[in-house]
Amino acid sequence: MDMPIEPWAYIFVFLCMFFFSLSSFLNFRVIPKVSSDDLFEKTITKYSKYIFYINLIATLYLGYKLGFSSITFSSISQLSERMNVISSMRYTGEEDYLPLFNRVVNSLVYATLGFDGLVMAQKTNLRRFNNLILINVQTFLTNTKATLVFGIAFWIAGYLTGYNYYDKRIKIKDVFILLLSSIGLITIVVLINYLRHRGIYSLYEELNTILVAYLIGPFSAFSIWFQNFHLNELGLGENTFSCIFRILGLKEQSHGEFVIINGQLTNVYTVFKHLIIDYSYFGTIIVMAVIGFIANIIDAYVISNNRKAVGFSISIVSFILVSFFSSIFRYTTNIVAIFIIIAFPFVLNLRSFRNE
Repeated sequence: MDMPIEPWAYIFVFLCMFFFSLSSFLNFRVIPKVSSDDLFEKTITKYSKYIFYINLIATLYLGYKLGFSSITFSSISQLSERMNVISSMRYTGEEDYLPLFNRVVNSLVYATLGFDGLVMAQKTNLRRFNNLILINVQTFLTNTKATLVFGIAFWIAGYLTGYNYYDKRIKIKDVFILLLSSIGLITIVVLINYLRHRGIYSLYEELNTILVAYLIGPFSAFSIWFQNFHLNELGLGENTFSCIFRILGLKEQSHGEFVIINGQLTNVYTVFKHLIIDYSYFGTIIVMAVIGFIANIIDAYVISNNRKAVGFSISIVSFILVSFFSSIFRYTTNIVAIFIIIAFPFVLNLRSFRNE
C-alpha cells in the first residue's frame, strides 16, 4: 500500500514484543485448580440484562441530545448534514457533545462487555451481543471510531480470558463467528464514513481510508514519529495515563498531530509513542517485560478458576488489543470501566462469603 517504513521503529517494536514474550515464560507458577460455581455466570447474565436497558435509554437520550429525529433519517442528505455537525463539535473541542450521563453509562457498558465476552466463551448466546450492538449504534450517532474500538476490545478481552477460565479450546465455529463479526464491524464503519461524506467517495475509497487511517496507518505514523522524535524529558505516565493527570489538574491532555499516510490523515500512533515519551526507549522495553511477567501470573490464576483474577486479565488483554490504536488508559471512561471490571469479582466473592 506504499506505506512509509522506518526499519528502526519496527526493530524497536520487535524488541518490545520479544521481551514481553520472554518474560511471560519466566514464571512457571502452578496454582491448584479450584471448583467453580454458577453464581458468577448467573450474576453476570442478570446485570448484563439491566445494563442493556440502561444502555438503550442512554442511546436514545444521546440521539436526542445530538439532534437526531425521524426527519434526520428521512434522507441521506439530512443524515449527512447532522453527522457533519457532530464531527464539527468533536474536532473544535466541544467535549460536551457527549453528555456526562452517557459517559457514565459507557463505563458500565464497557465493563459489562468484558464479562459478556467472558461468558460467551462458555456458551454461545446471541444476547451477549446486545450491548455491543448498541455500542455500534452509538458509534453511528457520534461518528467516533474510538467508542467502537474500546467496546470491541473489552468484549474480545473477556472472550479470550473466558477460554482459559472455562478451559475451552478454539473451534472452527469461533473463528468463523469472529471473521463475520469483523467484516460486519468494518462494514458499519465504512458506511458511517460514506454517509458522512454524502457519497462523494465510493465505498472502496472509504474502506481504503479506514484501513489506512485506523488499522495500518498507525504503524507508519509511529514510524514517521519515531524517526523524528528526540527525547527531552520523561513524562512519567502523563501521556499513557493522561486522563488521570488531567483530572488531577497536573497536565492538559494532548493528542497527536495529524500526518498524511498514503494520502490519508491520521493522528493515531500506537501505544508505543506514549510509552516512549513517558519512560524512554529502554524504559518502554522494561515496561513491556514487566507487563508480560505480570500477565503470566494472572493467567495462571485464571486457569485455576480464580475469578478474582478475571478482571485483571480482561484489563491487560484490553490494553494489548488497543495498543495498535492508543493507550486504553488515556480515557476516563475506560479507567472507570477497568476499575469496575477488577472490583466486580471481589464484590461477588464478598457477597458469596456473607451468604454462607
